[in-house]
Amino acid sequence: ELGWKTGGFGLADGAGNRFSGETRWSAEEESLTLRFAEGELVRHPLQLASLEQEAAYLKNVHFILRFSS
Repeated sequence: ELGWKTGGFGLADGAGNRFSGETRWSAEEESLTLRFAEGELVRHPLQLASLEQEAAYLKNVHFILRFSS
């Protein structure tokens, strides 16, 4: 594990609305965990759907994408 890092990812939902707050992330050999500010994924349902879809794709190559807010 690389430990928790904090930084802006410049993420936006499909409508171009940018996330507020900081995104924390942690990476391991075969996984990535993203933590968004509280409520961010509720306010950005298109980004949530995109992350869910990406997690499903990555699962097929044995890589785990986790995310929460």
